Amino acid sequence: MGKICSGFGNSDTSEALMPKLVQALEYAVSEGCDTFYLGKMGNFDSMMKRATGELKKKYPHIERILVIPYITKSLEQNKRDYEREYDFILLPHEIVPVPPKYAIIRKNEWVIDNSDIVIACALNPYRGAGKAVDYAKRKGKHMINISPDESQCPETDT
Repeated sequence: MGKICSGFGNSDTSEALMPKLVQALEYAVSEGCDTFYLGKMGNFDSMMKRATGELKKKYPHIERILVIPYITKSLEQNKRDYEREYDFILLPHEIVPVPPKYAIIRKNEWVIDNSDIVIACALNPYRGAGKAVDYAKRKGKHMINISPDESQCPETDT
C-alpha cells in the first residue's frame, strides 16, 4: 500500500481554487499517494471528490475512500449511489462509540493521524476545517497549502 492523502477546507471554499487543488493532488500522487480519504460536508469536500474522480481517470490504481463519522439516513437510503461514487466507505471503529456531537472532530483527527499528506485550505481557524488543519500542523504532517491567503494557513513544505 502506498501513501494516503486527505484534505480539509471550509464548506464555502471557492471553486476558483480547483486548479490549485488539482495541482496539489497531482503532487500527492507523484509522492506515492494512491489512497485519498474524502469527506462529504461542503464545497471543499465536493471539490476533492470531483478532482480525485478526474485523477482516477489518469491514474486508475488510486482509491477514493469516503470516511464517515456515523451512519446517516442519506447513506442508508442511497447506499448504491455512494458505492458507485467511492471505492470504499469507511467508518473507523474507533469513532463508533463517540457521541455524534464529537464524532466529526474525532473522524477528522483519525483521518489526519492516518494520512501522509494533508491538503489545507481553511481560512477560519475556529471552524471545523481550521481546527483540523491546526491538528495536522501540531502532528507535524506534510501539508500542502492551497489557501488564497497563505497567511491564514499553516506553513507548508512544498
